[in-house]
Amino acid sequence: MDVPWMGGMVRAKASIRIPTVLSVNEVHRLLACLDGVYSLMARLIYGTGMRLMECVSLRVKDVDFDRHEILVRDVPGVAMPDALSRKYPEAGKSWGWFWIFPAPDLSDDPETGIHRRHHIYEQNLQRAIRLGVRKAGIAKTATTHTLRHSFVTHLLESGYDIRTVSILSGHSDVSTTMIYTHVLNKGGRGVISPLDR
Repeated sequence: MDVPWMGGMVRAKASIRIPTVLSVNEVHRLLACLDGVYSLMARLIYGTGMRLMECVSLRVKDVDFDRHEILVRDVPGVAMPDALSRKYPEAGKSWGWFWIFPAPDLSDDPETGIHRRHHIYEQNLQRAIRLGVRKAGIAKTATTHTLRHSFVTHLLESGYDIRTVSILSGHSDVSTTMIYTHVLNKGGRGVISPLDR
């Protein structure tokens, strides 16, 4: 149908969704309300900026204590990457490939049908964080991913350059990290009075 009056209309600009970010104090309160393995996992997510699945699928071989590094594998997978399990059939039984955060019970691998231990179920951590947020009295809608948002935001607030933060976050494009620059645009509230110094 020809609608001549629509020719002059302009599409509405998509709004940029600003992520929920916890203050440093709120992060400390949340972490204080978590126990055991979930406390460790939440600390890793906030301290490194890794994503939920990157955290739950960490393997022993991914942690290098001597160099203080964690290798984050940003690819989906099951017990062993398929080609490796064929090339090295015994690799799945070696210590390095074991999960750092294993599930408490054995389960059937949907790919192979083998009965073995998989990594911890990600919804368990999500549930623990949701309960921790409530227990800490945080009014914001905070999730596991909020810890990642807080990691990026707190680095930018501390003065780290956006390129470094982008690399640490694993963003493929700096424009993704630019979303977090809302913390730098504080207007008059960002100015420090000489008297305060």
